[in-house]
Amino acid sequence: MNDSQFEEQKTRIVALEQRWIETLGLRAWDIDTEYVRGDFTSDGDPAPHVLATSKVDARYMHARVSWNMHKLTAETDRELEYAFLHEFMHIFVNEMRPSRLQTPEDHALESEDRWHEERVATMLGWAFLWTREAVLKEGA
Repeated sequence: MNDSQFEEQKTRIVALEQRWIETLGLRAWDIDTEYVRGDFTSDGDPAPHVLATSKVDARYMHARVSWNMHKLTAETDRELEYAFLHEFMHIFVNEMRPSRLQTPEDHALESEDRWHEERVATMLGWAFLWTREAVLKEGA
């Protein structure tokens, strides 16, 4: 990926941030965006096929959304907007995870139950996108 392609993809994400962060009520949050050009990882493991990840610390209203810039180029604008919304839905639902993990068994249970958070982030992401599309279609 050359610098021009990188900047083009970054501009797509920035446009989504401008469209959605205030609309979602997240202006008070400290949200960092990371644009990864090199090897993309998720929880320390290689994840070249993952488009984005989010890390949330609801206690301090801080989140970091990391984007795999190499994968981003293959996404349509609609696919990217859905992925953006999905990652930002994690900001809302992440705090439902157990807050006190004491033992390795606790960590294993959290990993097994993570699918619940993914499912909710998926459905909320689609719901926001479908709502926006409906409003645009109706001209409201």
